[in-house]
Amino acid sequence: MSDSVSRGLAAVSAVGFLLALAAMAVGEFLIAGLCFLSVSLLIYFRETRFEGR
Repeated sequence: MSDSVSRGLAAVSAVGFLLALAAMAVGEFLIAGLCFLSVSLLIYFRETRFEGR
């Protein structure tokens, strides 16, 4: 169960990162910054909650 949640969080992080890059490309820096922040929090959550399981 935790392996699938961990992979799901990784996939959502990758999509969020791509969304942030796309937002930066069109000049929406606020949206890009919020996407980068949310991706960072997701990665932190994934690494701290599912590490070693």
